[in-house]
Amino acid sequence: MSQEKRRCCGCGIEKVLSEYHFYASGPQKGTPMSRCKACRKEDITRWRHRSGKNRPMAQAKDSAAYLGVHIAERVLGGFFDHMERMPRNNPGFDFICGMGYKIDVKSSCIQIYKQYRRWNFHTFQNNMADYFLCIAFDNRESLTPMHVWLIPSKEVCRKSHVQIYDTEKNLSFWSKFERPVDRAITCCLKMRAVGES
Repeated sequence: MSQEKRRCCGCGIEKVLSEYHFYASGPQKGTPMSRCKACRKEDITRWRHRSGKNRPMAQAKDSAAYLGVHIAERVLGGFFDHMERMPRNNPGFDFICGMGYKIDVKSSCIQIYKQYRRWNFHTFQNNMADYFLCIAFDNRESLTPMHVWLIPSKEVCRKSHVQIYDTEKNLSFWSKFERPVDRAITCCLKMRAVGES
């Protein structure tokens, strides 16, 4: 038995009725809408982007997620070899490295606190990750990495956040976890070259 079909006025493809939403009220209650589910979803996404309610991550430079997801996680992807990226919003960690370690990526732009400059990385007492990769940027405009620390979870998992001050004494304390920043800078430069940042 063949299923009833109708042509979508959006994409012009003939689709079975299960591919359509149905009117829930009004004079057309119980009848399929003129556009299929996929076309309606695209329409809603475009409307949300135009209205500013939702934007593609590459355009949301003023959001915290832009720095943490779009930039920092991409830098990590180029920082290590053989990384398996987790789905977005994966609880506890963002990547699994080639050796099986779970890595949670954290990022921060420099902040002024009283007379001191510092970076603030929110770890949220996460004990699922094996390591936190913390990338310290100069500011949101140029997004140049200044430091990269790979911190074992056992060092900071009981903290809700890690603050690293831009002072000789504090940087010296965290130096045992610091990694060369040049590779992170190279990743950011490549991203800028292709217009991703």
